[in-house]
Amino acid sequence: MKTFILLLAATLLLFQAGNGCTIIVAGKKATIDGSVLNSHTDAGADCRIRVVPGQKFPKGSMTPVYYGIQRVDPPLDDNGEILGYISQVEQTYTYFQSAYSHINEYQLCIGESTTSQRPELQVAKGEGKQIMTVEQAMIFALQRCKTAEEALELITSLMEKYGFLPSCGPESECLTIADPEGIWVLELFSVGKDWPRKAVSRA
Repeated sequence: MKTFILLLAATLLLFQAGNGCTIIVAGKKATIDGSVLNSHTDAGADCRIRVVPGQKFPKGSMTPVYYGIQRVDPPLDDNGEILGYISQVEQTYTYFQSAYSHINEYQLCIGESTTSQRPELQVAKGEGKQIMTVEQAMIFALQRCKTAEEALELITSLMEKYGFLPSCGPESECLTIADPEGIWVLELFSVGKDWPRKAVSRA
């Protein structure tokens, strides 16, 4: 009986652990051949992977900011509800898109894992003015950046300007942003429903 209970407990733990995103990275000094590794188990609902080709846009174009990129029920090219618009670049790069898009044609690679944050920092869609989800910011970085440092700068600037909107529950996010030269780890936290006033007052 004791063995059965232990097996049952282990099975339940495995099923619980299998539902979360996990990121594991290794830098140049940690690999035999000097490669940079960035791994990502994607627990987003939409695990369909598709190639989105780079495109050219007229100067002054705008591009939508979506909520619902993770959803699997809409058609493949339906990214969900439009929350706003930001300036489009004149040239985007080819990338692989899924619930959490992960690599582009320049070997810029982004891993994602949801973490947790304090209750007073949590916010849901419609409770504040934030519009930028982590999966949308990842897409913008893969479309616009060639290096990890460029992606780090872009993602942080998008979050500062448009506000981080959690999309995997009300929780925070951790990104591993890598290119063939190295890796950055970025943690994103929301600041509650009063953004941007609260963010400015605490700076």
